[in-house]
Amino acid sequence: MFTDPNGVRNTSSATTSESNVRSLAPTATSVERARGNTNKDQVNSVKWTQSTCHVLPLPNLLRFIRTVVRRGAAGDEEEEEEESPPATMFKKFSFEDISAQNQVKASVQRKIRQSIADEYPGLEPLLDDLLPKKSPMIVVKCQNHLNLVVVNNVPLFFNIRDGPYMPTLRLLHQYPEIMKKFQVDRGAIKFVLSGANIMCPGLTSPGGALDDEVEEETPVAIMAEGKQHALAIGYTKMSAKDIKTINKGIGVDNMHYLNDGLWKMERLE
Repeated sequence: MFTDPNGVRNTSSATTSESNVRSLAPTATSVERARGNTNKDQVNSVKWTQSTCHVLPLPNLLRFIRTVVRRGAAGDEEEEEEESPPATMFKKFSFEDISAQNQVKASVQRKIRQSIADEYPGLEPLLDDLLPKKSPMIVVKCQNHLNLVVVNNVPLFFNIRDGPYMPTLRLLHQYPEIMKKFQVDRGAIKFVLSGANIMCPGLTSPGGALDDEVEEETPVAIMAEGKQHALAIGYTKMSAKDIKTINKGIGVDNMHYLNDGLWKMERLE
C-alpha cells in the first residue's frame, strides 16, 4: 500500500507484490511433495538395482559393477578398446600389417642385443653371428604394437610394445636349447596349431610337462608329446607351480606357431 501524489491510498500494487512473494515461496505441501518424489525415486532406484542384481548371473553382475565403477571414475570419457588376444597376432599376419621399417642407430642396436642376451644367455656367444654389428638392423613396426627385429632381410625376433624379445620359430629350431620348455599332450596339438592359447590341463595331464623354475610372464618354447621340434612360442600367464596348483584356465599365451603368418614370412624383401 502507498499514497500517490494526489494523496489517494492505493493498495493494488502492495497486494500484487504480496501475491508474487507468496507464489515464489515454497509451500509446505510442495515441499512435502518434492520430498515424496525424491524418496520415491530413491526407492525405485534401489528396487531397480535389486532387480538387476537378482536377474544377472554372478559373472555378468561383476562385469556390470566394474563398468559402473569405471564410468564413475572416467566420467563421460570413452573406454579404451580391448587389445587383440595374443593368439590372433600372427594368425593372418601378412606384409599388409607392416606400417614402417626403420634402420636403428648403433646405440639402439646395442640395447636390443643386450636385452636379447639377458633374456637368452645361451645365445650370447652367437650374437655376433646372428646380429652382426656391421649389418644393418631393421625394426619393422606392425599393427597391434608388434615389432620385428630383422637382419639381412630375415625376421629373427619379435616383441610387443616394450616386452621381452622372443625368437621366431625358425630361429628356435636352429638353436633349440635357448629357451625354457613346456610340453603339451597329444590332444592339445591341433588346438595349438590353430592358434589357441595353451590351457593348464594340456600341460599337467599325462604327456604334458613343465619346467618348475619358470615364472609368470616368461617366454617359453612349446613342445609336444612325441614331437622333436617346438610347435609354438608361448608367454606364460602364470608360473609353472601355479599351473600345476590351479590347473584350469589359460596357462600360456600362444604368441607364434607353426604355419602362422610369421612362419610363412621367411624373408622381408
